[in-house]
Amino acid sequence: LTHSNFVPKPAWGAYRNFVLARPAGSVQIPGVWKDEKAGFYFPQWIRPDGVKAGVCWSCGSPRKRALRFGGGNIRFRSCTGLELKPVKLGDGEYSVMISGDPVYFEGGELIR
Repeated sequence: LTHSNFVPKPAWGAYRNFVLARPAGSVQIPGVWKDEKAGFYFPQWIRPDGVKAGVCWSCGSPRKRALRFGGGNIRFRSCTGLELKPVKLGDGEYSVMISGDPVYFEGGELIR
């Protein structure tokens, strides 16, 4: 994750953002977390502070996907930590660009 002089490589930032999104003590939410036919993956967890969170990505070509969440105000971040502002389609539903780059979410559970 670092060069020989301990300067972080790009993967360091991605790992840091994963650890911030899923801190130690987080508990996996049981249930389905992938749709292999669609190439869509969405593991979810409950953080130690009680907030539901997760990450989603796909193996196919990047495309917008309507995602429905149970919960309040959902916040999104890229794997690099940038805040994302997907279009809110309706009550709990967002249009999110999904690709091989993970998109982190917090504030509710992905229902799909």
